[in-house]
Formats: sequence, C-alpha cells, structure tokens
Amino acid sequence: MSGKSRLYVNVHAHRVASVENELVITNIRCSAELKSDFHSLAYYSAGVHPWDIEKKPVDSCLKQIRDMAGKGTLIAIGETGLDKAINTPFEMQYQVFEEHINLAEEFQIPVIIHAVKSNQELIQLRKVREVQIPFILHGFSGSSQLAMDLINAGYYLSAGNAVLHSKKLQDAVKIIPPESLFIETDDSDIAVAALYKFIALIKKIPEEELCDQILENFNSVFKKR
Repeated sequence: MSGKSRLYVNVHAHRVASVENELVITNIRCSAELKSDFHSLAYYSAGVHPWDIEKKPVDSCLKQIRDMAGKGTLIAIGETGLDKAINTPFEMQYQVFEEHINLAEEFQIPVIIHAVKSNQELIQLRKVREVQIPFILHGFSGSSQLAMDLINAGYYLSAGNAVLHSKKLQDAVKIIPPESLFIETDDSDIAVAALYKFIALIKKIPEEELCDQILENFNSVFKKR
C-alpha cells in the first residue's frame, strides 16, 4: 500500500472524517431526540455515556439505539461503560452498561467502552458473562500490566492523544500486540495520521504495517451489515 493510498482507521471520534484517507467511526451520544443527520455517516456508534445517565432519558435512548441497530446502519454500541470518578451510582451505571451489552449481543456488534477506575470490574464482567462479541476499551491510558490483563480477558485497546505525553502509556503501547490495537482521536483536534506515525515509531514498525494491521482489525471486528 503506497503512502498516498494508506488508510487510517480512527476507531472513536466526535467528528466526521477530515481527510479522504481517514476512516472514522463517529460517536453519537444519545439524547431525547437525535437531530443530526447521522444516517449520512458511513460509520457510527451510539450509546449512553456514563456521564449522561442521570441527565438523559436512558430508556428512550436505548430504544433509539435498538432502532438504529435494527436498520443495520449502526456498527457499534457505545460509548458506554463504567466511571468511578463521577457521582452517578455505580450500580446504576452497571445496569445501563449491561443493557448496552444485551443490545450488542442481540445484534452481534461490538461495544466501545469508556472506563475510569473500573478495569477490574470490566475484566470480571466479560469473564462472568462469557461475552463473545468484541469489546474495545477506548482512550486506554493504563500500564503495561493492565494492558496485558485486559487483552488476556479479550479486550481490544484503543490509544489516543495521551500517548504523545504519557511515558507509562508509551511503554504499554510498545507491548500491545498490533492485532489487539486501535487508534483514535476522541475529542482532540490532532490528525489521526500523526498518532499513527508516533505509535509506529515507538513500536519500531513501519507506519504502513501499522495501518494495514489496524485496518485488518477493523474489518474483523466491525462487520458492516
């Protein structure tokens, strides 16, 4: 694949593609009524963020997500997940998270996960539920040991802008197998190609090889129906 035709998968972003060779999964944070023309997006995910559980009508949002998934236009559930740094009761978050997983299992699409101080709960949940659908932990910022614990539990890990500044995350990304890795911009303005270039350098592999592997990961995990 030549440099000109290289395709950069951006697995989680709060925007649309900014260049022709960027494949973006645009995240939709559900509200009472979705006003954006999300059907025009090539790839999108939708979910109730833990921060929004007490601010938005969860039942209505889950119905919207079900409708999108039923039409075959949604390629992932999320972001959803668990966050111990907020005031929303953890039990409430866990229940809403499980409802998202139920939908993902019903429609056989992956889940994009937000997690803060709850990685052990995520590992245990996947084990207890015997989950078979892919889980992608977005915005991973943990240690090398945590990375391997999550990968061994069946998670894909997505690295974003933090990798540019965190030595701990750089060390983790070095040892994450490329077949378990995704890259994202999330809500930052950085070009996803810049993240690919940096991560390829710290992993000591050609950027083209990294692009090819993550595109292969995308094709394996996100089966557009």
